[in-house]
Amino acid sequence: METLLERLLAIESVSAAVIARRDGAIISSTIDGEEAEALGAMGAAAFDSAVRYVGQLSADKLRLALFETARGAVQVGDLGDRLIVVRSSDLTSLGRIRLEITHAVKAGTR
Repeated sequence: METLLERLLAIESVSAAVIARRDGAIISSTIDGEEAEALGAMGAAAFDSAVRYVGQLSADKLRLALFETARGAVQVGDLGDRLIVVRSSDLTSLGRIRLEITHAVKAGTR
């Protein structure tokens, strides 16, 4: 059976995907070493800040955060006690990446 990380990596614009604990520690990754650790840690910190920001607005629970740049994007999804962090090199596949993350968020899978 295909894993979430394998499905994400099959998307052409995805350059990295990690599953991390909420403190940023890596559980599983498509990349190695310091790059994976940085993506997980910074993704967890950014998601935590976004959760607090949305909480201040008295909005519903945050499930997905999108950080878009001129050259790509990072999407972070809430998997309960874990986070999925996906970096893409362009913006053409944002919807497909979001769909994979959303399915995983709803299912609470890795």
